[in-house]
Amino acid sequence: SVPDDITDRIDRGETLISVKRVGGEADGVFDHPRMDVNVAHAYRTDAWRVMGFIRRKLLKYSGVVTNPDGTTAIVNAISDATGPQRSFETDNSRVVTLSFSMQTRIT
Repeated sequence: SVPDDITDRIDRGETLISVKRVGGEADGVFDHPRMDVNVAHAYRTDAWRVMGFIRRKLLKYSGVVTNPDGTTAIVNAISDATGPQRSFETDNSRVVTLSFSMQTRIT
C-alpha cells in the first residue's frame, strides 16, 4: 500500500518503489504473471534513472524465487510488457511506471 506520508517522503528526497502483480495466467505448472513497477522521486529524471537500473536487473534475472507462502518458482525470463500504467496517488510528474511480463515454472 502507498504510505500516507508519500508526498513528504518524496519531497525529502526519498525514492519509493512499488511492485504489484497486475494479472497473468497460471496453470499449476507454469505461471505468467504481469507486474507493474512504479518509481517515485522528487525529480522525474532521477526516477527514470532508478527505473533504468531496475529494468536492467529484471531483464537479466533468472533463478529461483521463494514466495511469501514458502512455495518456489523458477524464473525463466522477464520481458517488457505493455498495458495500463498505474501510479502512486501523487504528482505524476515525479512517478514513472513500467510493466513487465514473467515466465516462471512453479516448483
